[in-house]
Amino acid sequence: MIDIFLIARDEFDPSVILNPDEFLDHYLFEDEDENLSLAHMTLNNKEEIELLIKYLFNSLEPVSVKHETDQIEIIDISDLKSSIASYEQLKEYYRDWINESGRDSHMDEYGALLSIIGYVQRNQDKKNLLIVNDKKRLCLTTE
Repeated sequence: MIDIFLIARDEFDPSVILNPDEFLDHYLFEDEDENLSLAHMTLNNKEEIELLIKYLFNSLEPVSVKHETDQIEIIDISDLKSSIASYEQLKEYYRDWINESGRDSHMDEYGALLSIIGYVQRNQDKKNLLIVNDKKRLCLTTE
């Protein structure tokens, strides 16, 4: 299992993102509209990140890791943010996502995808859109 976080920012500090002790302290907060400053989803493996990009951003292009440690990697998907799926498109391809990924179909799964779509839609004005892959699930367990 891996945790991924989507972060939309005009500026970001890779050294903070790559440090599991600082990452959430620095990047997790509520904005003025009480929306969380990042989106989160737990996936089974890194291949599911590629599938997530395929279905949510309609892209088959391979993604590249911009910064990496043995624990965390930062994937820049800024060029894809304008192609985020709509809620209506999610209804159309949700069953395909479940079939191809082998994930369980339940409300938490659907809700996580809705949350990511809403997050990216709300943050279209940000310069950068990143996927932070917490490969060892350290960020949510660090005190």
